[in-house]
Amino acid sequence: MCTFVIASDIDEHKHLLEVSKRGGPDFTRVSHYDECTVVHNLLHLTGEMTTQPFASAGIHYFLMGEVYNWDRENCLSELHFITKLHRKYGDQFIEHIEGEFLIIIINNHAQKFQIDFYTDPWSTRQLYYSPSWCFSTLPSKDSTRLLHNRKYKWKDNELHDLGKIYEWDLNQHKDNLDDITVGLENTIVSRWHEKSVLLLSGGVDSSAIAVCLQDHNLPTKIIHLNFGGVEDSLSLNQVVEYCSIHDFIELKIEEMPPEETLYKSVAKYVRALGCRVILSGNEADGVCENYRNKPRIISENFEEIRNSPRTKNQFKKFPEDLTTIFPWFHFEENNVRKICDNWETSFLYHGVEGRNCFLDKRLIQEFLWLKPELKNKRHKHFIKDYLEKRKLQLPNKRAGFRAQANRFLGLEASGGVYR
Repeated sequence: MCTFVIASDIDEHKHLLEVSKRGGPDFTRVSHYDECTVVHNLLHLTGEMTTQPFASAGIHYFLMGEVYNWDRENCLSELHFITKLHRKYGDQFIEHIEGEFLIIIINNHAQKFQIDFYTDPWSTRQLYYSPSWCFSTLPSKDSTRLLHNRKYKWKDNELHDLGKIYEWDLNQHKDNLDDITVGLENTIVSRWHEKSVLLLSGGVDSSAIAVCLQDHNLPTKIIHLNFGGVEDSLSLNQVVEYCSIHDFIELKIEEMPPEETLYKSVAKYVRALGCRVILSGNEADGVCENYRNKPRIISENFEEIRNSPRTKNQFKKFPEDLTTIFPWFHFEENNVRKICDNWETSFLYHGVEGRNCFLDKRLIQEFLWLKPELKNKRHKHFIKDYLEKRKLQLPNKRAGFRAQANRFLGLEASGGVYR
């Protein structure tokens, strides 16, 4: 996953440096510039080990996260790939990047010193800014979490928000699931790593990931969390029976800890298994569905975005004109932001990288292109269709880690939501 700290006075951030080191245990490099010092901590996972920065023509490149479409035949590493694209396309190079990333480019030889930051559509790799002239992966006491899908420039001792990188195409024109099915498989396969672990909940999202990896002969360890023994095994057993190449491990949670503690415990357990990558099906509910099957979470906000009368049938259906509701409440912010940040921060403490199989630009663009009748056919129709074509019939009810936690805490009957 890698971590970094950039500061004008690096000695003022000793605690931040110490904590950040946990997220990048393989190599630490300190680089001094005219106006700042950069400390980069490397977690090496992909390609030839490349310490950072990667220098080319007086420009220094840093990458936090993964570029999944890098040219493995002609480039030694993801950073080499980024450098070639930047030389060829200039500032538009980012349009050719697919992945979960924060890219930092430092030009120390321009007329004036500047740093460019590029975040992916959901800012899965965190970027915090402190007015005390510090940028970092982890927050400090006075720092602010910078936005997703953005380019920022630090120049003349000021931070400039240069706006969105990627604009979503909201033309709902595709009348079948062929392209999104290919996109789903490509997304999952691109995120697999030989030292990866999948968190399997029994819900359709993580089940689809396990099944896809089986179909592509990509074995992985699979951990299924069982909260106090209340896990519904019906869905899980179907997936276990289908998947013959995976190593299944049950991790029982006898007492429900706070969310942050749970995430850290999972990351610690994954490292103890000798693994470094956690695959998850997090946030298909938010990005693709705005939790429209969970009115207690989204009904008020979804109605306000649409500016429509308060009737359940209206806020639960995608309209013919997607611009009337986009971006919906949880597409980039709120629950998606909260869960993504909680997982990411927790993983950093144990040198584990999280890869989010449904926070993928190409896949979600395919979802947006689906005609409304395919979006509205049922909740997460394209994922359920993928499983059903493999003769897996998962129960049509709430499943997943949060549903287990609800039952464990006795909230399900009262309609409570474990947040």
